[in-house]
Amino acid sequence: MNNQTDDKPTVYVASSNNSCNELYLKSNFYYKGKDYYVNDRISIQDSFYSYSSQNNQLIFDFSDKKRNGFLLLNDSTRLQVKFFMDIEFKNRKFRLFKIDNVENYYQLNLSSVLVVNYNNGIVGSFIIGKENNQWMVTRYQGFIPNKNYFYSIFQKGELL
Repeated sequence: MNNQTDDKPTVYVASSNNSCNELYLKSNFYYKGKDYYVNDRISIQDSFYSYSSQNNQLIFDFSDKKRNGFLLLNDSTRLQVKFFMDIEFKNRKFRLFKIDNVENYYQLNLSSVLVVNYNNGIVGSFIIGKENNQWMVTRYQGFIPNKNYFYSIFQKGELL
């Protein structure tokens, strides 16, 4: 079973061309009708990812506390990154983080979800909306952990 789509996630972690110890959060992130290009230096600490240049502002928390972080699109736009759920796959934990209200589709509020593994970074992303108490998923990019379990929670949909 192939759990990889052809496209890489919209937000991802990359190492620097100059040093393998330098990591960057990169993105072409679509929010409220506008594309934002993100290229920020980050660091990985005990149980979280944080911005190096923003006083270690939290992005993703992998601890049991599941604290909220932020995705910085520019100097004035910060989107809250919330814990959404954990998915186990082949003895590895993938944590899903949700950014609410990135766009609307008719009356449906859409959220962006990032699939993150502590050791591998951001491995996937998708858009979700909840309609009639059912999670609809579209625009999946990257790795899908535990595909059968994933599609038992999220119904494939063409929202966009």
